[in-house]
Amino acid sequence: AGGGPDLEADRATLLARCLARDASAEHHRISPTHDGALRDWPQRLRHWQDRLCWADLVTILWLYRALDDVALQRQLFAQADRDLVDKTTEHGGVLRREADRFAAVRHEPLFRDHDLKFVPSPKMIERLYTGFAHYHFHAQRHRNRSFAGPGDGDLRMAERLGATCIVVTFIDRDRLSVDYYAPGRIVVDLDTIRRTPLAH
Repeated sequence: AGGGPDLEADRATLLARCLARDASAEHHRISPTHDGALRDWPQRLRHWQDRLCWADLVTILWLYRALDDVALQRQLFAQADRDLVDKTTEHGGVLRREADRFAAVRHEPLFRDHDLKFVPSPKMIERLYTGFAHYHFHAQRHRNRSFAGPGDGDLRMAERLGATCIVVTFIDRDRLSVDYYAPGRIVVDLDTIRRTPLAH
């Protein structure tokens, strides 16, 4: 993961690293979500680059590094698979970075309402401020591309908590789209990760 060089870099260097990584990403354009249409909302990094501060760019760069980590990819797929069969809530938690390792730490919701909502608990919110991003899934079905990206409720939550977040959406059984969103209704389509078979 190597956060040292990132933390020592200036904003221009961080932006260049993020743009270089974005250029190799697989992007999926959003369709209207269940709680608000974002069809025409800009989602590419280059659109938002002038509004992203140094800390935003560090977070995005760490998210790219996390998405390239096979262990974290497997964690996200395992949790998305659990979410797929649980129709009482969306699943979510906090992304953490300790030393050179990333982890997706799942949290139970405050309460279960339905399959299109994740209600964070106070414990999760508290831990969010020592992690570097909240995450939740849009995993109602494997072919869920129409719901890639945050809904309006997700954007309101990020604004209310002052939190950086990602939403992870099934594109098909073996691909998950990952979108970053943050206060200011910033939305960046980061990349698509692929399921890695376990070694036998």
